[in-house]
Amino acid sequence: MRTSAIIVTLSFSFACLLIGITAGADPEPVLDTSGQKVRRGVNYLIVPVSIIYPINGLTLINPSNTCPLYVVQEKSPFHGKPVTFIPLEDGKDEILTSTDLNIKSSVNPITTPCDESQSLVWSLIKGGVPGVWFVIAGGEVSEVTQTTIHVDKFGTEDYVLSFCADICPGCPITCNKLGLFEAEDGYKHLAQNYQLQPFGVRFVRAQLISSK
Repeated sequence: MRTSAIIVTLSFSFACLLIGITAGADPEPVLDTSGQKVRRGVNYLIVPVSIIYPINGLTLINPSNTCPLYVVQEKSPFHGKPVTFIPLEDGKDEILTSTDLNIKSSVNPITTPCDESQSLVWSLIKGGVPGVWFVIAGGEVSEVTQTTIHVDKFGTEDYVLSFCADICPGCPITCNKLGLFEAEDGYKHLAQNYQLQPFGVRFVRAQLISSK
């Protein structure tokens, strides 16, 4: 009976968290660190909000030198790998908060263990840790729930990424904020789990970084 009560409590807490995530404000333009609107097809770096200069951004790696590639935070003070945003609504150029989109990494296939045919669209994969879903590069540009992402407001100037996925049989499709999960390989993986703290981010145009 005590175990059942704990499960009910956790389920209720998880449901409340998901309700809070899905009940967002009206969509508004997502802005980069220069105050410009984030747009389709432009290269951006996704960096943490807790630093002054954009370092320790997100990159792709697989410590076992195999595919798929995981989205992780740089260990060293590097900016990470650029990504592009793909709105799922036809004809949309600017990225709006709380709307369906795909994220695709931009990385030279020669520097990875994956061949040139490997997709770099972000997706979710169930990891070896119970309740943790890892973000990988390997999905397709579509409205399949395992690749659908929202950019949500996180405070007044910052953002958080939310994956919208059917993560269990019979569960409704919900959008859950992404956090960082420190795995046994020593990397902080971008991941989905209700116990993780949301990973607040900002978006920097990659051209601005390369010109400095």
